[in-house]
Amino acid sequence: MPQIKTRLIALHYFATLILTLCLATESEARQMYSAAFGTWGLAQNQTFQAAKDSGFDVVISSDVAKTEIMGLKCFFPFSVTKQIATDEAQWQLFVTKVKAVVSKYRGNKTVFGYYLADEPDWNQVPAIRFKELNAVIKSIDNSKPTFVILTIPSKWYSYLPFFDIIGIDPYLPNTHTGKETDKVKGWIDKINRDMIKLKINKPLWVVLGTFEEIPKNNSKPAFRKPTPAEFEVMIQTCLANHVSGIVIFSLSKDETASNYGWNLINNDPLLWDAVKKLPARISIID
Repeated sequence: MPQIKTRLIALHYFATLILTLCLATESEARQMYSAAFGTWGLAQNQTFQAAKDSGFDVVISSDVAKTEIMGLKCFFPFSVTKQIATDEAQWQLFVTKVKAVVSKYRGNKTVFGYYLADEPDWNQVPAIRFKELNAVIKSIDNSKPTFVILTIPSKWYSYLPFFDIIGIDPYLPNTHTGKETDKVKGWIDKINRDMIKLKINKPLWVVLGTFEEIPKNNSKPAFRKPTPAEFEVMIQTCLANHVSGIVIFSLSKDETASNYGWNLINNDPLLWDAVKKLPARISIID
């Protein structure tokens, strides 16, 4: 595999963002990505600026023209829902849209790849639909990767064959036993075993939660953000297990009827300081 220039990638998925640093070396088995995912509460211009200021240079966004103007690259997002996937008429309309988008951006250097679904195992999207969707995309543009994030270890097995890049999101449970970060290693081991069973070898990106939910009714959220020390343990776990990508979720969340808004940059500057240093750390590895 020829050496690829270090590439910084940020993924903007509707109201969300993934900032990604892509590092590819001479060894095909050793690719590193560093990412931040989720920017609810930040305007798009602020999102792009944060990406550039932190050293990232690629976004997930359907606004390809704006992405190009900003001097970035993008993963183009498609939103596959259970409703679309289980209604044949809606599905055919959706596939037609996908064909048109991929045909339009085939050969476009600003579009780096396609983000097909977020947690389809949780959202009960039939896995077989992604076999069809991936085949449709590859029949038009075989040069760009497809990407998914999965979240249920007991259900993700059937999805694994149908994407080029596999993501998992082992968010920390909202407990304080001192063993919460073990979940990252456990999930990495599980999905690696599943890929071995399927006899496939695909890039694995691990999504590390840095988000905070603040319920207005004072109920206890299922997940919590890590301390800077825990965050470092999770990063080291990913590096030690030679994952292909590290994704950070998230930068901010809008206020809703049930939750207060939250912004990583303003609300937890120490954790943000650790997050924004990821591109530089990977560059040093290079």
